[in-house]
Amino acid sequence: NEPYDVLVEPSGNIVVIERYNHRIQFFDCNGRSMGFIGSRATVMEDQLAWIYEIPPAMFPKPVFEFPNSIAKDSCGNYFIADSGNHRIVKFDPTWNVVTTFGSQGEEVGEFQYPVCVAIGSNDLLYVADLNNNRIQVFNSCGNWLFALKEGVGTIENPCLVKVNKKGWLYIAMTFQTRIEGFETPSQSREELRELVVREKSECVEIRIAEGLSLEEERKKDSAGKVWASAIRLLVKSE
Repeated sequence: NEPYDVLVEPSGNIVVIERYNHRIQFFDCNGRSMGFIGSRATVMEDQLAWIYEIPPAMFPKPVFEFPNSIAKDSCGNYFIADSGNHRIVKFDPTWNVVTTFGSQGEEVGEFQYPVCVAIGSNDLLYVADLNNNRIQVFNSCGNWLFALKEGVGTIENPCLVKVNKKGWLYIAMTFQTRIEGFETPSQSREELRELVVREKSECVEIRIAEGLSLEEERKKDSAGKVWASAIRLLVKSE
């Protein structure tokens, strides 16, 4: 019901975001359905279900509220723009929820209907924040990096974002007749991670995100050292 975005896997399988069915449906290369995940609920309903221990059969997860868009990073993780819940949902390669980030609002890292997500070659996420008139940029762990609000003109109601192979970000806007283009950061995923850590090395959340990122890259020894640093910071803060 109202398929809004499609991702074609290297295998030929197809992932479809069904906006009005509030789910993700999977098809093989011949168009045969392989099943789906997701049901409709708000974040508050999801939290209440957890508090009151509602059985999965009565409250199937994951939950969405008008999902709009899908993108995939270099480690095989999937990112869904869960527009009505004003957040991004991250799944691992086997479709387990890793994390969510964002909530309704106008502050840094908050959204007013994230309608599209695109990922660059260095795994930066570009999220079209529709009613906040901006593109917010995150690393693959959901750490906010910066926002784009102006190009040749003001960004107004951005509805579509795409990154080409040369690293250019293109933005389409709902009520405008032009496309804005931006050259995106050229640093690698590793360089961007190190930059964030240098700036906030004493932040537990940043160190945890660093560990998760290294785990995704299968750098377990390096990740172990980062986890140890994160634990020391936690102990120190108590």
